[in-house]
Amino acid sequence: IFPDELREIFATWQQQCLSRGKAEIGMRMICASLFLRFLCPAIMSPSLFNLTQEYPNDSTARTLTLIAKVIQNLANFTTFEDKEGYMTFMDNYLESNWDNMKIFLTNISNPEPSINNSEFEGCIDLGLALSILHSLLCDIMYRLQQVLVVTH
Repeated sequence: IFPDELREIFATWQQQCLSRGKAEIGMRMICASLFLRFLCPAIMSPSLFNLTQEYPNDSTARTLTLIAKVIQNLANFTTFEDKEGYMTFMDNYLESNWDNMKIFLTNISNPEPSINNSEFEGCIDLGLALSILHSLLCDIMYRLQQVLVVTH
């Protein structure tokens, strides 16, 4: 399951880069957009993306930062070898998953929409999703009430 709008944009980038003989640039653009701008920031600061209601404590924030670094390196097809020596223990993991990342990037930049969405085998915590939605709506309603009080 991947948003059709992003898939269409990524497919267009990939096609444009391929037509210019620069396929690797298309993949880098997709990685930079998806991982650098969306996923890794959401992992590092989940409260900014309404994934949690509070900012994580220092220990959790550090763990989330390290997870985001690993994911970003995986998306960039790079290791920690030269940059961050304390993370080199993850290099084997990164290298062994580069093919999976290429497959993922190819799938999300496929110009044909996926007709069969049965690929998703996880589960969605509907209770959590509804709870988050409820919390967001309550926050919005509270802000609207504050605006109405101020304007009247």
